[in-house]
Amino acid sequence: MQNFDPAGKQVIASTEFSDTYAGPNGTKISSVSATPINVQDAAAPDATDGWAPIQTDLQTTGVWSWLGQGGAKVDQHPLHPQFSQYADDANVLQLAKNANTIGFTLQGASHSVLERDLAPSSDTKNHLEYKNVFGGTDLVYDVTTAGVNELLRLNSKPDTAPVWRWQVNAPGLTAVKDADGGITFSDAAGATAFSIPAPTMWDSAGTDKKADAAAAAG
Repeated sequence: MQNFDPAGKQVIASTEFSDTYAGPNGTKISSVSATPINVQDAAAPDATDGWAPIQTDLQTTGVWSWLGQGGAKVDQHPLHPQFSQYADDANVLQLAKNANTIGFTLQGASHSVLERDLAPSSDTKNHLEYKNVFGGTDLVYDVTTAGVNELLRLNSKPDTAPVWRWQVNAPGLTAVKDADGGITFSDAAGATAFSIPAPTMWDSAGTDKKADAAAAAG
């Protein structure tokens, strides 16, 4: 149906990839997405058929969370991402899906504290940073409906090619490098539990006509 605006309309049925709305004159109108838009969470106040809209806004965790200090997490998300308060913590990022978990520890990182915009009016509530995890290098995360984007941001040209190493904790999972350079973590039955795309890098300096030119980083 043309010109249908779902804003404020009642959702009468949901799946992982779709929402169905009550339309005019007893009609039903479905909106279907190519990527997940809902997560199974029957306890969520906005759940329909046991499915609730995926959230990306971060919540503070820890004993001092009422002061805005601590780690961060997103519960109503397919990967349930959790971020530690400091960049040198074990499992600075941890994900969970079904009965599987995976954690990432950045080896040699400094004791950088998690930073994010806590203003109620912020339009970057899904964004956090750890500044200077290495000299002139920031660790940046953005939670999206499809997953978690990770970025190591260099604030100036390094003197030598940097090397970063992650320790991965994925109990019960097997990691295999894909043909395109990504990594797939599978469970004992061979089902995919988590996947990491091949890393890319780009130059945002705006020099030599190379600004934002992506390149694979094997």
